[in-house]
Amino acid sequence: AAWAAGLTGTGVGVAVLDTGVDATHPDLTAAITASANFTSDPDLSDLVGHGTHVASTIVGSGTASGSGTASGGGTASGGGYRGVAPDARLLVGKVCTIWGCLASDVIAGMEWAAAQQHAKVVNLSLGDVDTPGDDPVEAALTRLTAEFGTLFVVAVGNEGADGTIGSPADVDAALAVAATDRAGQVAEFSSRGPRAGDAGLKPDLAAPGVDITAARSSTGYLGEPGQSYTTMSGTSMAAPHVAGVAVLLAQQHPDWSPARLKAALMASARPVAGVDAYAQGAGMVNAAAAIGQTLTAQPASVSFGRAGWPHDDDQTITRTVTFGNDGTAPLPLALGLTTTGPGAGATPAGMFTLSAPSLTVPAGGTASVTITADPRLGAADGHATGYLTATAADGGTRAGVPFALDREPESYDVRFTHTAADGSVPTDYQTTLVDLDGDGFSFVSVPVTADGAVTMRLPAHRYLVVNTTITD
Repeated sequence: AAWAAGLTGTGVGVAVLDTGVDATHPDLTAAITASANFTSDPDLSDLVGHGTHVASTIVGSGTASGSGTASGGGTASGGGYRGVAPDARLLVGKVCTIWGCLASDVIAGMEWAAAQQHAKVVNLSLGDVDTPGDDPVEAALTRLTAEFGTLFVVAVGNEGADGTIGSPADVDAALAVAATDRAGQVAEFSSRGPRAGDAGLKPDLAAPGVDITAARSSTGYLGEPGQSYTTMSGTSMAAPHVAGVAVLLAQQHPDWSPARLKAALMASARPVAGVDAYAQGAGMVNAAAAIGQTLTAQPASVSFGRAGWPHDDDQTITRTVTFGNDGTAPLPLALGLTTTGPGAGATPAGMFTLSAPSLTVPAGGTASVTITADPRLGAADGHATGYLTATAADGGTRAGVPFALDREPESYDVRFTHTAADGSVPTDYQTTLVDLDGDGFSFVSVPVTADGAVTMRLPAHRYLVVNTTITD
């Protein structure tokens, strides 16, 4: 639908910060307009094949195994392996090697893409375990988004469990992407919220990430040698689908800020039935709806955070959602809530309430409504999530706003103190908790601190503690 409307990414710069790109691949050669190597590798060659696959999902022409043109409705690759935004300008930043991605290299690539190349969209199909506070990569993403108007689209990770959103996908400014399969269900491996620390609502969107076929690097170890394409799965494959749609939207609205692009993409998404917001965010990205979206919401998602155990002193929490109307006529909206949880049961009546069942948003203006959460209701603990849906009378204009509350189960503060054999603070340590009562033996890393002392909030489970203490 976007291509039929003339939106193929023309003129928009999109950076792929990854393992490099095979610049000789027929699907990518014409798209590359700038490149830089930030790693210790001697050149930009993609020795893994990850970056080539990701890049072609965004800008691939699909010409390697077909005939015809790469854009404007051509028949290249039978149309199957063409990227989402095939006419965008590809900016290649090599920030990862076969050994992984150094934070300093990733930051250097982000600076290059945003400050020097003025990329409108940057794809980061990479990440690390989230740690308390803002690490340097997270701080750089927040700063560069604000300074240069760059939208960073980030894969959430492949841990496949609750509370495993990776860094820097956890940053507010990032557009965090989960993976779905061909049936539209969230992939088992896709990392899920809540966000560590504050139980914030992440991911933001979902997109196809299972069995995705795209370009294969001729120098990479992934895929069959001699083949032009290969098939991969992961949130790394989902993120470039969203990045591509963001590029199409940026072509249509070149003056839109990252927050505006993010709001339109999330408002136009379609949630998967029976899946909570901590798994899919606003739902499946929808290019056809996004390019016609005139109704958006700020914030694009609502987090009620974590209500700490015990719940006898919990308070109600109220958040305001402001709808904006880019249309030329006032927009009367019917408002509704759909909810799931906590746990496997139905949401207690009154746990989430709206201040009004409807409102009218003036043309070119805004109107607000509040959502109130009451974590005191019900006996079940766990995640309670849902969607605020605003629908016009004609049914054709719609916006969805995901929201979430984490009702903490019985939990306690546990203090870990690390001491070397001689009584000093160890130079370094690695302490991992194996949750023996959790789902599939989940692992929790204890953060490293200068004095070796850490206090963590943990559910009342049995844990195996595995520690390695390192001294000079």
